[in-house]
Amino acid sequence: MTIRRLITAALAVLMLLAAGCTKDPGNLINPDPTKAPEVDVSEMLVVSPEAREYVKHQNALYPEFDYNDQEMWKAYAEQKALWCAALNARCEEGAKVTSFADLTGLMTKQLLKDNQGKNVVWSPVNVYIALAMLAETTDGETRAQILKLLGSNDIVGMRKNVMALIAAESNDDGVSASLIANSLWLNNKWGFYEEILQTLAKSYYASSYWGDPGDPAFTLALRKWLNDNTGGLLKDAVEGVELDADTVLAIASTLYFKAAWENEFRKENTRKETFHTPDGDIEIDFMHGTLAPDESQYYKGESFSAVRQGLKSGVNDVWYLLPDEGVSIEEMLEREGFAFINSDKSMAKAGYLIDLTVPKLDVSSDYELKKALIALGVTDCFDDKKADFTPLSPNSANLYVSSVTHAARVKTDEEGVEAAAFTVIDVKCGAAPIEYETVVFTLDRPFVMVITGASGQPLFIVVVNDPVE
Repeated sequence: MTIRRLITAALAVLMLLAAGCTKDPGNLINPDPTKAPEVDVSEMLVVSPEAREYVKHQNALYPEFDYNDQEMWKAYAEQKALWCAALNARCEEGAKVTSFADLTGLMTKQLLKDNQGKNVVWSPVNVYIALAMLAETTDGETRAQILKLLGSNDIVGMRKNVMALIAAESNDDGVSASLIANSLWLNNKWGFYEEILQTLAKSYYASSYWGDPGDPAFTLALRKWLNDNTGGLLKDAVEGVELDADTVLAIASTLYFKAAWENEFRKENTRKETFHTPDGDIEIDFMHGTLAPDESQYYKGESFSAVRQGLKSGVNDVWYLLPDEGVSIEEMLEREGFAFINSDKSMAKAGYLIDLTVPKLDVSSDYELKKALIALGVTDCFDDKKADFTPLSPNSANLYVSSVTHAARVKTDEEGVEAAAFTVIDVKCGAAPIEYETVVFTLDRPFVMVITGASGQPLFIVVVNDPVE
């Protein structure tokens, strides 16, 4: 990792004295506005994480994979073992992702409250990681409020959880992809502690870039980074991301996901049918398919029913939650839904033949989360008098979070699922057939769709009131 423009400890002390701060600064990334880099993002990079390698799917590693070739299987197993060993070394042996059910439930309820009758699309995993990075740059009550919402008792425990989460949810095997990227965008007129940037690089794979936020080129570089790491799915939302000369730090986190259905829908079975939105009936494309008993699960609760549809990634699933007639989405989630989403889904059973009818989706949302976070108890970071950013910079007085922008989009078609999310935090200052019970599952009214990750945590939650909004 390359650290540029380091100042001497003596100069750092002088800067602290000038800022009225007494904390030992350690090493700093030196502010030098006379040497602002060009827009080329490689020239803006001051701290870079180690490169990540992903285990490849056998069909991607060997285009003509022969399942009967023992030597081929052995070579593939050895390659996968090496990758897994490196993975375990990062996460600590036996590391398991701890659920952040409070964040998932509280934020979803708040977004539903703030967007009544509209689709709600957001990524709990993406927001969790972005807020965790914010917690790393803060201290005192500011950090404590963030940790409480994230369900963590201390910063070290949260950091370990993020490391395990990133490891579990990072995959690019040539068949499917689940990619997490993080970055920091630093104002080159400020000094930043090297220690925090190195921590974020090591534990969060966060790259640090610096330049002049007042230069439109700096915003363009951030937008390009966001588009590159979300597969271009959120271009309209990315266009709304704007930094200015008052920005001291922007924290950015992205999540991109793509996977094919375990069994694709046949396009010839797609046809126009009626979906009952809160504002009236509309005609949209519905996909039709049959899920075999060993390929899915079904659950019937007191207020809703649920079906799992598998994806070829082998570790991800799509769950559809359909409220019973007369039960609202909000009621369903409050009564049983969140417990089901955040559980290990052990209540769902196999052994059903599922006649599935589901609308093709292309739904997105774009939020400013400041109001929601304040409602959930994260307040000090938005107050320049209370926010504590002492781990970030010797000149941390009056720094505060001005905005938390989150955007997410989920698309489904006959072939599979593609989804993306970003969060930007702007800191300113085969046998004989067996008879099975058949379940007819038709999603022709508001429902919830959840994409789960390898850790069992919800990558995306989609409340579908209107599939084509």
